[in-house]
Amino acid sequence: MAPDCRNFQVFYYHRLAFPSASGQTVAIIRDFHGLSRSGPGCRVRLFYRSAARPAAAASGEIETHVRSYGATLADVFRLVAVPAGGAGRRRLRNAVIDAIDPAAGPVFLVARTFTEALAAVRLRRRCSVPVRVIMELHQDPFPHLRLRDEGRRLRAWRKYRAARKVFSAVDAIVCTAAPQIDFLDRLFPGHAPTMLLPNGCPEIFFRPGPATGEKNISGTPAADFPRHQRSPGLFHLRYAGQFSSWKQPEILIDTLCRLPDRFVLDIAGGKAGDADGAGAALIARAREKGVARRLSLFGFLPPVDVPDFLQGADCLLLPLGHSLAARLFTSPLKLFEYAAAGRPVVATRQPSTECLVDDGEQALLVPPDDPAALARAVERIAADPDFAAALAGRARAWAEGFATPVRMAAYRRFLASLTG
Repeated sequence: MAPDCRNFQVFYYHRLAFPSASGQTVAIIRDFHGLSRSGPGCRVRLFYRSAARPAAAASGEIETHVRSYGATLADVFRLVAVPAGGAGRRRLRNAVIDAIDPAAGPVFLVARTFTEALAAVRLRRRCSVPVRVIMELHQDPFPHLRLRDEGRRLRAWRKYRAARKVFSAVDAIVCTAAPQIDFLDRLFPGHAPTMLLPNGCPEIFFRPGPATGEKNISGTPAADFPRHQRSPGLFHLRYAGQFSSWKQPEILIDTLCRLPDRFVLDIAGGKAGDADGAGAALIARAREKGVARRLSLFGFLPPVDVPDFLQGADCLLLPLGHSLAARLFTSPLKLFEYAAAGRPVVATRQPSTECLVDDGEQALLVPPDDPAALARAVERIAADPDFAAALAGRARAWAEGFATPVRMAAYRRFLASLTG
């Protein structure tokens, strides 16, 4: 049996933007909240940039935002304010030092940038308690590859040198996509031990949505929620996420104009407070294509309300572009959330999706930049309800293996293995 950390401390060595509409930031808060609940003796601290001094931070406001992400504050899970402005790195280091409890067991410093990982390594040398430094890799794990493709060769070489130093100095590397490990082995021999931990989703995505008259977690009456704003006879396609170019949401408009009038597209996403600006390009494209009346933009939704939005779909769409991150290095959060919702999914065929799901088993995969193929896949799902239900059922069963409690239990065992 793998060892278990009976008592240990985890510090996410990064000044998070908080509150945030970033899916990655929300996922980090959810994951480490799950880690704090993975068993007794785990104490987690996350740090965020605050415009006010830490003593002036409003704990009630922090609690409200954390709850909107599906987490709760407790003694074992805290967010610590680090004032914004100059000397931010020094302030972060001092905040971590102040939060370390010598009696609470081994310390794990988790970093997600090269700069912070090196700062954590330097801090490791200063601590009198056992410290392990973990480097987490996300969507841009090897910046030198992107910079080289952009023709910025000198900067790419410097980034490569910095990465080589970090990957050998840290105690372990957590990868979210299998190609990350392949590239580490090829480009950085002698790197620290690795763990493959794809993204996933919390248990809230597996719960059935509220019935009419009930309320969502955020307090929105279910009767007024987008999930229930449906018309009989229409087939609802849905997308939830940011409108970044590498996610290619505009292809959804090109797909819609290839489908009969009964197909409608609902999109939730963008930044909080920026519903009009974030979707302006999509609205303009829909008008140009003559499908604006079949497009509904719901703007930013509180993260805890996203599961209800997804469960109200007839089909969920996941487009990805041709960037290096989209092709190889992303572990698409939406893919796990869509699958957990129990609705059929159509996703872009990329190495990043093919290494997770099989075409026709957990999702239908279509070529990138091919709205016609995307439309055909949607019509196949609409024409065969039994196939759609079976596809969704297999996807939900697959997603259960990536639920937060399952992933964080594995993470806890990995951390225990690093304590010797």
